[in-house]
Amino acid sequence: MVGINPQNGNVLWTYSNWSCWIPASSAFDAGQNKILIVGGYRAGAAMIQITKNGDDYSVNELFKTVDFGEHTKPPLYYNGYFYAQYSTNERRDGLVCMSETGEIMWKTLRAPVFDKGSMIWLTI
Repeated sequence: MVGINPQNGNVLWTYSNWSCWIPASSAFDAGQNKILIVGGYRAGAAMIQITKNGDDYSVNELFKTVDFGEHTKPPLYYNGYFYAQYSTNERRDGLVCMSETGEIMWKTLRAPVFDKGSMIWLTI
């Protein structure tokens, strides 16, 4: 993952301590200069935070986990928690809830079944 200056294309920062062997991963703006990177195929997730000091940028890895990921789309974020459908060819975790610090709160597994469909957060 890289941060690029949109005005001139210069690379500002890089992060290479996470990978997904099939490029079906997503990056999610988690606020406070944090980025949640998620993927399927056993890649899991990583949370990084970008800081700027003068003209220099640095990347701090906050956590990595194999117990939260997403196969086909970015996770949803609501009220301090991330939600993702982590059902892939290898995993059947269903809908998974993870805190901002990487703690897995719950998994539906196959009751009910969640697979690769779309999700929205609807507040009524």
